[in-house]
Amino acid sequence: MGGKNGTHSIIKKINKALFFLEGLASILLLSACGTTEMVYYEHQPSEAFYSHRELSAPELKNFTADGILFTVDVNAAMLNKYFLWLGVYTLKEGADITIEKASVFNGENELARTFNLNLLLDEDITGDGFYQNQDDTLKLFELNNDYLEKSLENEISVTLKVFYVIEGKRGVMEFTLDRRVEKQVVYPT
Repeated sequence: MGGKNGTHSIIKKINKALFFLEGLASILLLSACGTTEMVYYEHQPSEAFYSHRELSAPELKNFTADGILFTVDVNAAMLNKYFLWLGVYTLKEGADITIEKASVFNGENELARTFNLNLLLDEDITGDGFYQNQDDTLKLFELNNDYLEKSLENEISVTLKVFYVIEGKRGVMEFTLDRRVEKQVVYPT
């Protein structure tokens, strides 16, 4: 019997030591963690569409022309580079639109890009009845963070304009991109 109690005593000591080491490791890891700010740029009405997939939402009215909804999505490609994507959606299969050019303005500088690209909206990519072009979205710009940050220094929003033609009628769709900052915990590697 003495051997069995001695074994239990040793196991208890080992468990206590392991518990202590786990706690110590957790404290060390947490103290080594830092926080970083993740910066996002977004267009709220487009975000609402991506969340609910409804063309009839009131916030989308100003971004619809001849039954075609224009959306914009800004994705961080790297820590200091962002891609601006244009999405066009319709319930009418076979609608077509020409994207002539796009410009982005940060309060100081305007960047412009000419496309003259005809998009045929005949693909129901997601199966939800919204027709898009076969490539889904169109990359308008690659922007570095310095360009976007200049608008913040001047307290001016970043503005994106898309010039288009639908059924022979020219138009301009204008988007305001809002900046959102999230603090995130960074764990050591």
